[in-house]
Formats: sequence, C-alpha cells, structure tokens
Amino acid sequence: MAETSNNKTKNFIRQDGKVFSEERPPMPQKKKSNQEGNRLNLLAILKVLSSYSSKDRPMAVPDICEKLQQIGLPLDPHTVTRTLGAAASCLEASSGLASFLNLKLHIVNCYGDEIFDQETDKKTRKYYYIENALKPAEIKMLTDAVEVYSYITHEQTASLINKLNDLQVPEMRNKYPTLGKFNCAPKIDSLSVDPGIDLFDNIDKLNWAINEKYKVRITYGTYNINKQLVKKSVKVVSPHQIMWSNGYYYLVAVIKDRPYSYRIDRIMKVECYYDKEGNPSPCDPLPENLKRYVTVGYDTFSPELYRNTAVIMYSGIPEHIRIECRETMINTLLDSFGLNVSIRRSVKREGWVSVSLNAAVDGVALWLTQYCADSYAVSPQKLVDKVKKNLMEGLKYYGLSSRD
Repeated sequence: MAETSNNKTKNFIRQDGKVFSEERPPMPQKKKSNQEGNRLNLLAILKVLSSYSSKDRPMAVPDICEKLQQIGLPLDPHTVTRTLGAAASCLEASSGLASFLNLKLHIVNCYGDEIFDQETDKKTRKYYYIENALKPAEIKMLTDAVEVYSYITHEQTASLINKLNDLQVPEMRNKYPTLGKFNCAPKIDSLSVDPGIDLFDNIDKLNWAINEKYKVRITYGTYNINKQLVKKSVKVVSPHQIMWSNGYYYLVAVIKDRPYSYRIDRIMKVECYYDKEGNPSPCDPLPENLKRYVTVGYDTFSPELYRNTAVIMYSGIPEHIRIECRETMINTLLDSFGLNVSIRRSVKREGWVSVSLNAAVDGVALWLTQYCADSYAVSPQKLVDKVKKNLMEGLKYYGLSSRD
C-alpha cells in the first residue's frame, strides 16, 4: 500500500488502485510557559520556608510539597526542586539582589553542611531553609522590652508581641495566649483614668518631624494625685532624636540653644508648627557645644553618647567634671556615665578612684546626691555647690542641719 500526503490529509492507495483519505490530526502545540504561575509558585515556596524552616529544622522537598498542598497549591517535587535551584543560583550570582531582598536561602545535606555546587551534589538529598531576619534571642529581647513597658495598653502589648513572634518558625513562637492584667507588667489601662493619648500616632508625627527637620508644638503633661495626666505646658521644640534610657522612651529636642529631654509617654499632643507664611518651621540645629559630644560621623546623633552626657536624662550643655568615689562604685559609675570616662586611683583616699567625664551638671549633681555616702564632687565649683544645696535641703526633713 502506497501513500501520498499533504499538510492536512494522508492519502492511502490500495492494491486495487482505489484511493481513500484520512484527516490528519492537528500537530500538538508547544505548551506556553506560565510566567505568572511560576512567580506565584516561587513566592509560595519561599513563604513556606520563611514560615516553617530554620537552620535547626531545614525542610526536604516532600515537606515543602505537603505544606503547599495544605494551602491549595499542589506542586510536584520536581517543580519545587527546580524552582528552588534556580532561585538559589540567582541569589548566589547577585549578592546585591540577595541583600536588597534581605533573603538568605540555604541548601544543605542531611548533616546540615552547606551545598554550594548543585550539579556536583545532584544525587545528594537536599534540605532547604531561609535564615530568619531576627534570631530567637533577638525576638526574646524585644518582646521582653515590650512586655515591661508600662505606657502602652494590654491590647497593644499583646499585638506587638504576637507580631514579633510571627517572625519566628512555629516551634519557636511564644504567643502569650493569656497575656493580660494578671501576668504582665502594669499597663496604662490599669490606671483609674485612661488619659487617651495615642502614643503611636505621636511617635509617627515626631519621627516625621525629625526626618524632615521641622519644629513641632507639644503639649506636655504631669500626673496629679488621682493618677490623671493633665496639661502642664505647651512648648515649641526642635526634635532631634527619639531614644530609650532608664527604661523610658524620650524625645530629645532643642529650644533655642539648649537641649531638653521629654518623656514620650507624657507628651499628650504633637502638632506641626508653622511660620507666619504658613510653612512648616525648620528645626533649630543642635548647639555646637553639645554637638561635638553627642554626634558621630557626619552629624549622626548618637543616643548612647547623649545618654552619657545627660545623666538620668537631665539635659544641658556638657562640661568637664571631676568627681571621686569608692572603688566599689565602678560598676554603678559605668552604668550611669558609660565607658568613655577616665578612671584612676585616688591620691587622696585609699580604696577610692578619681573620675573625669563630660556631662551636664544637673544630672551629675543628682547622681552625687543619691550616692552621697560613696562619692563627692571635686569640680566645677557650681557642681559642688549644687550637691551641697541638695544635701542641706534634704537634711531639713530629718530635723538636722549642715552643722549637726
């Protein structure tokens, strides 16, 4: 039987000479690649790894497929392996891309050893994990800080802690399911009257003003005998930094040529301050005689350096100060003034040290008054006078005078 053909039909010629035709089936079309689907597959796979994998618990491909199946995305193991292999190659080829995405995808063997050459180790069973942005210990530190901060509500505390814990793989999470008034630090809503301050909104406004270098008008409060926060003053300030110190959150701001520290939890209201033309008024700069003590690099405000000059957050222009204290006070001394102090053995008293530092006088005077049995001021004279005055005023309450 002979055969002739064209594009669409196949013609058969039988031995008796008769011809019959058969319609040729259409040629199969090459399947188009579903780029959108591929991207979603990669996104889902990475989400699974970021949610469930860790260095201690890397995931094999079957484990990844099982999680994908649970969310309604059935993918075969070859697709998952191929997708992760391509992603790892791209990230390895471009360190800038990996840094921009903040994505660290690891491929390891069953012993946890890193696999760098996927072709050489093609037959090795592979496990995958994504390095978390925050380590468990880092999240633990942050959640503990949130839990003991009194000036947010129980609800806000629980919300923040849960968000932090969501950054961890499930087996490391601690959801605080019963977080409430009886198992965490006292919160602002435990007070008899809720002051109704939107703390986070105030922080947003202050942060915006700091970044844009604009002045703000703040309404500052103080607590009365009924534990109600009431208006104390309204001030126009140039905000420069928000920082933690002594367990409290502070705004560091400038009025004219002097720095001030304001507790964030006592700022009742924040408003942008406008000039006569209706434009936001630009900030006053840090005073030059403060700037050299609290900035690093190119005008970068250092909260740590500021804390060391503003002891107990008593602000002011730093001055050169000399004090003497017992050698047993060195730990407390460094906690209060930081490591950038000069300490040497005293030539006046055995077991004492002589200390030199740069700080605002008022805070140091309060510190010396607090530790008056173990320390005293040497210079400047106004520091000596402030400490003397504090001690004499205090003695009056005990029926004593400086002469007794």
